[in-house]
Amino acid sequence: VLLTVLSDFVKQQGREVLLVIDNVWEAEQLDALLPRQFCKGTRIIMTSRFTTMPQSDWWKVHQRHLQHYQLEVLRSDMATQVFRTHTGVPDPSAELCALEKDLTAACGGLPLALKVVGSQLYTDAVRIDHRLWREVHTDFVVRRSWAPQDTSEKRLEGIVALSFQNLSGTAQHMFLDCVSVLTREASKRALTIWEALWGDQGGVVRAFRELQRRALVWVNEGHLVVHDVILLLGQAIILDQKSLFYGSRVWVGDDNRLVQFDKVRV
Repeated sequence: VLLTVLSDFVKQQGREVLLVIDNVWEAEQLDALLPRQFCKGTRIIMTSRFTTMPQSDWWKVHQRHLQHYQLEVLRSDMATQVFRTHTGVPDPSAELCALEKDLTAACGGLPLALKVVGSQLYTDAVRIDHRLWREVHTDFVVRRSWAPQDTSEKRLEGIVALSFQNLSGTAQHMFLDCVSVLTREASKRALTIWEALWGDQGGVVRAFRELQRRALVWVNEGHLVVHDVILLLGQAIILDQKSLFYGSRVWVGDDNRLVQFDKVRV
């Protein structure tokens, strides 16, 4: 439907258009969305984690006209600003500044990593919890050796894994539900399901707030939302045969196929 509407719009206008497409993951998305021909002067801006999509018919036709721009990670000063936005501490003390410097360095200038780590330090209390800062510093810096050559993917994987390990038991199960069987589910319905499973309304609400506070899950227009990178890393926990949670959930993937396991835990 979207392809038809877009094609009709371009044809009816008979003039150049500016089309912005965010977060392209698969070649099929380009082939399904973009008409083969646009009016001269048309510009298309797309963002993707991939530098090429050779399987796409549209890409093969237009690749010689494409210009690539590689986004850089945040500079240290910008990373600090983003980090402080999520910690809620705009003017940290000398002690916290030293911890902050190590934590932002561990995040490698990645906005998502800064958000996940910084959100763990956020508190509604008037007084800053210095012990919490030291504990997070220990988890993400002292106990984890980050190498300068570590890729962005490896850093994100490590940070999300540590965040998951630091969750309460109930919150861990709820997080895995959010990345699998309850993806994009209505938040009220999800809470009802969890309360029926765990039989502890107060504990479920606290665990859900924990997930939100740690920026692993949030609610948008009444539905559960998980960042696509965190979604894949969360699903990887269920798909890892060495994980205690391997095969604990079965769900239908984006390709409308049932995710298969060698064994399913019930």
